[in-house]
Amino acid sequence: MRLVVCWGFRLDRRIPVNFQLDFLDSKQKKHVGNCVNLNAGGMFISTETLFPVNTDLRLEIKLPGFKSPLHVAVRVAWVNHPEWLKKNSMPCGIGVQFSAVGATFKAGLQAFLETLREG
Repeated sequence: MRLVVCWGFRLDRRIPVNFQLDFLDSKQKKHVGNCVNLNAGGMFISTETLFPVNTDLRLEIKLPGFKSPLHVAVRVAWVNHPEWLKKNSMPCGIGVQFSAVGATFKAGLQAFLETLREG
């Protein structure tokens, strides 16, 4: 049995963003993607490297305006495959849900989301 600890709600409005991030698969292989939208519960990553739903990944996020990168575990919630787009308005990539969120990540993400809402 797998326990996933999440915060935020999927129904929260996603905020459009555009920044690059790195992520690691279970074999610790590094991949790169671009965050397209984000909320307190997860994000959509534009990437050509796709993973099946329920795959666990680790993200390293260098948020614009923040000095240190944030790290968080995520679970792939859905996939936008180029041959069968789930959402035509989105690029090829993966929707991920934050899991096992630490206090540092949560505080940093909340601060970043506040700057986006104010801007």
